[in-house]
Amino acid sequence: MLDAQGQFEGLYSAGIFLVFMLIAATSNITMMEFQSGMIRPLLYRKYSRTQVLISKWLVILGYSIILYVVSFIWSLILKLVLFNGTFALTSTLLTHLVQNLVAQWLTTWLLLSVVFLMTNAFKSSAVAVSVGIIGYFVTNVMATLLALFIARWSWLRFNPLNMMTLPMQLAGGLSEK
Repeated sequence: MLDAQGQFEGLYSAGIFLVFMLIAATSNITMMEFQSGMIRPLLYRKYSRTQVLISKWLVILGYSIILYVVSFIWSLILKLVLFNGTFALTSTLLTHLVQNLVAQWLTTWLLLSVVFLMTNAFKSSAVAVSVGIIGYFVTNVMATLLALFIARWSWLRFNPLNMMTLPMQLAGGLSEK
């Protein structure tokens, strides 16, 4: 019932929790200063709005890298504690895991860029979180549909939205024609 190797490759389903945590952190890091009124004193100083937003972007970048590295280490610990004799920890398996991790991280950052945009455009964390969570589910559905369409019409693989299928492509979900 439980595919131990598949769960390990999927980081024991940590990806969805990481995305939700990063969406909430991304929208709230910007909105906290707007809601508390701290953005004005910050902008009155020598920092421009661009510098403030880039610093917030770098904080979320570091936060996302730390979260994904911790989830990778936690998956290794869970594998060694719970599934030690179930499957071998080969270099191919670790390479596949790291590729999936990087693909998930990249597609998460595509979504986080939209959340940053929505937070700054609407000055509302509720709108940004809603767009981020709905966007996450829509991109998963679109990636599945896009994979089916690409299998039928090969010219669709040049679609710019094909970036959403990156984790599936690395996992071997799309066959090369």
